[in-house]
Amino acid sequence: VLGLLVAMEVVATIVIDLSEQRLRALDAGGATVYAALVSTGLPASPTPMGRFVIGAKYAATSLVGNDYRTPVVPHVMCLAGGGLRPDAVCFHPAPWQDAARQCYGVRRSHGCIRTSRATARWLFERVAVGTPVTIQDQAVRFRWTDCTPTAPLHSAHAAEQEKNTSAGSEDPDFVRWC
Repeated sequence: VLGLLVAMEVVATIVIDLSEQRLRALDAGGATVYAALVSTGLPASPTPMGRFVIGAKYAATSLVGNDYRTPVVPHVMCLAGGGLRPDAVCFHPAPWQDAARQCYGVRRSHGCIRTSRATARWLFERVAVGTPVTIQDQAVRFRWTDCTPTAPLHSAHAAEQEKNTSAGSEDPDFVRWC
C-alpha cells in the first residue's frame, strides 16, 4: 500500500518580540510560516534577549524552579548559547495558564517562553535542535488586529487552522482565550 507523503514545513529560525509578546517562525526564505502570542518573563524574572539556538528538545519533562515544580509538560524546547545555563530558558506549553483562561500576549513566566499547547506541538514537530532563536525587545513589522494576524500564512497550515478556528488565527488556543 502506497502512503501519501506530506512535506512538513521546516522552521529555519524563530523570532520572539518581547515588546509585542509574539512569536514568529520563519522559513529559509524569511517568510513567516507561523505566528502566535506568547507569555514571557515578568520584570522580576525576565526572558533574556539575544541570539540563541534550540539546544534540547523533550517530548515530556518536568519543569522545576525555585518556587514551582510542574510534572510532565509535553513538547518542551530549551535554548542554548548566549551564556545560558542548559535547560534554563525553554519554550513550553502552559496548561495552568490555559486552565485559568489567561490570555497569551501578557508577561507571566519565570523567564521561559510560554505557548499554547497547539503552538508548542506545532513548533516541536517542525523545529530541529540547532535552529536559531532571536529574542528582541522591539516591535517587528508584523501587524495584528482583533487577535488575528494580517501576515499571510503558508497555505497548508492556513487550511488546517481555518478548519480549527472560526477566526482563522494561526493558533486556535489564542482565539479561544483572547
